[in-house]
Amino acid sequence: MTKRPVGLSARKAKKQKTEEELVLEVSGENEMEELDSLFQTAVEYLDTDPEQAKMLLRGCIHECDKMVRIRHGDIPNATEEEKQFLLESIKTMPILPQQFHLIYANALYYSSLVEDEALGFLDQSIDRAHIGLESQSEHTKELLHCLARSTIQKALISEEKQKVDDYKQSLESLLKQDYSETLGQLLLELAHFGVTYADKLEEKKERLSWLGYVMNAWEFVQRQSEDVQADIGVGNTWLVKADILMEDEEEKPIALLEHGRLVYSSHSVF
Repeated sequence: MTKRPVGLSARKAKKQKTEEELVLEVSGENEMEELDSLFQTAVEYLDTDPEQAKMLLRGCIHECDKMVRIRHGDIPNATEEEKQFLLESIKTMPILPQQFHLIYANALYYSSLVEDEALGFLDQSIDRAHIGLESQSEHTKELLHCLARSTIQKALISEEKQKVDDYKQSLESLLKQDYSETLGQLLLELAHFGVTYADKLEEKKERLSWLGYVMNAWEFVQRQSEDVQADIGVGNTWLVKADILMEDEEEKPIALLEHGRLVYSSHSVF
């Protein structure tokens, strides 16, 4: 069988039409460089050849999984000599860097766009992004983008309870990060999505629950920056909550208080 070149030569390789022809050789001192090149090649094919992109993403995920397993000593079906060779080969990078988690999380996210079992890939993408965010590096902002993107995509296709759980989990993770302009923009993006989605729900309890999470995002950005979008978001969310509460006679007093908070806050916003 002819092996398909990957890594630095991947961009020059001819297209392969069956997954069986895809044999990967990501190893040695250039592991991250070759893995990133394989991932970038897969992304390039997404628009022009989704099937080829799917196979390359599967290969990328396979390599990522293998890299994790080797570092945990999980090398099934390998001889003792092969195990020693593999363990020796990772001595230059015994701990996988944040860039690895970024590639892995993004490969899982893009796979959700071309594979049938989208939710499973998004679950793994979110988990991998959380693992990557346990450390800080120049890739933190990109990981935050991946986490927000995977969260929104999953919320769009999940069952209702899972939507709430995932949305809450991702917000809580983002709110623990050191504030930056990028983080603020991601929180605003998640907040806008939350408001739009809450407006489509029929159950009052569900709508108020979503708006509560949304308010956490608005208020966090409001406290950390001077972004007027956050101020407007807080005010609009109070107004929406008040309108919902006004539908119930017993909750009208609470609704009026919400309106009062909106009027009070508007003096500092405009």
